[in-house]
Amino acid sequence: MPSKIREFRIGHIRGAGITNLVLDVVREMGFDEAEGIRLKAIQGSMEELDQGLASGSMDMIRRGPDSDMVASVAQGGSIKVVATVANKPVGDLVVCPQCHSIAELRGKQLAVIHPRLGTTVFLRHLLWQHGLGNEDCVLVTIGETPLRYEALKSGRVSGTILLPPQSWQAKKEGFRVLASLPECYPLAITTSFQVNQLVAKQKRRDVVSFLRALVRAHRWVYAPENMQSLLAVLEGKGMTPEQAQRDYTFNIENKGLARDCVVDLSAIEQMVDLLTDIGELKRPAPHADYFVDSSYLEEALAGLD
Repeated sequence: MPSKIREFRIGHIRGAGITNLVLDVVREMGFDEAEGIRLKAIQGSMEELDQGLASGSMDMIRRGPDSDMVASVAQGGSIKVVATVANKPVGDLVVCPQCHSIAELRGKQLAVIHPRLGTTVFLRHLLWQHGLGNEDCVLVTIGETPLRYEALKSGRVSGTILLPPQSWQAKKEGFRVLASLPECYPLAITTSFQVNQLVAKQKRRDVVSFLRALVRAHRWVYAPENMQSLLAVLEGKGMTPEQAQRDYTFNIENKGLARDCVVDLSAIEQMVDLLTDIGELKRPAPHADYFVDSSYLEEALAGLD
């Protein structure tokens, strides 16, 4: 590896769709090396991402900000959100056909990615709104969306939060949608990039370089002339043509993907509200700007046309 090219390590949760293709675009279009870095994407569990961010073995992680917001409070504010991936939440609370309401989930087994955080936050909040606490359902930690979908299909669990395209497929197969995350939480930020300031301040140049490459990738994805290429890639990764078009409509035409990765503080504030409602943050919780450091992205954007 040439000395002028510096490796930049991103930890992330496995996923599907355009929001997950962006890291591929960064590498395949050479946006990273044009900025003097070489992106290394490392797929891991939530626990592995926690460890990677804390130890510095990962320079940045991409996932929902909720667990990092909780950790940041516990650690005195060292973990910060620096960029947004998605402007809108995606996914649904999907249950077996026999369940007709959230209240009927009492006593049922529900599949989750993490015992408390990640998409589990939305599940717990939906249960909380209907008078159900953690002790009223059995939360079974299974992992990412494809694994939770298999658990639902096998009958091992009665419900779970599913993300596209599995949420779309489940509905086609007769499973019942009890709640839509975009409808229930229209402002909540569900995918973002976080850094540990203890590491990021020492590697500020690389963080800014990566964010500049990331914005270039987001803008490339938004360019109308690249639509057919994106659809072809989505289909190559297992989506049907209908699913690929639906993903494109949500993320590009309806602006689900954040074009310039700017963090919306109102979206962070809704996550603060959710986390305080379910007891993961104590009241009074910090204001949204406590969890964000926009200076890295501002510097990156200043270097773009």
